[in-house]
Amino acid sequence: MSLGYNGLDQVNTMAVAGKTFVAKTEYTTPLGDVLRTRVGPAGKQLITSREFDEQTRRPLRTVHDQEVGETSTARISDVRTAYDQSGNILKITDAQGANPTAATTDTQCFAYDYLRRMTDAWTSAKADDCGAPAAREPSRRSAARIRTGRRTRSTLPATARRGQARRHR
Repeated sequence: MSLGYNGLDQVNTMAVAGKTFVAKTEYTTPLGDVLRTRVGPAGKQLITSREFDEQTRRPLRTVHDQEVGETSTARISDVRTAYDQSGNILKITDAQGANPTAATTDTQCFAYDYLRRMTDAWTSAKADDCGAPAAREPSRRSAARIRTGRRTRSTLPATARRGQARRHR
């Protein structure tokens, strides 16, 4: 395995047995977060680009593009992450393809209790919109806890477990 480095001693290329699998890596200045990578042979490279929040350095967006020939790219996916003020992930939206539609967009939603513990997770029926979880959401998972933090019940959707609730002791 061989590694190539930039002027700040950050890895920017990787190869095994003479075959390059990471052709280029770009970093943010001055903190050194991975901003963009190019993986694969020229003309067919997978390009992953990232955006970060300037104050918290949390990842906000990750875009995957595929090179098509020498001069153009095709969008594979565009993943966006939203956070609350405490840093909990509220939603992750994954839009597939160049022109995403509601059918090609997946939005995962999350809710937390006052101690920042996840209490609900569900897939929104509407693209990029979480709102409050509906009791009938087919992918909804929830958990109830007592004050000590011990989980007392977890509920799976009816389609996954025939609506059974599991009790924890």
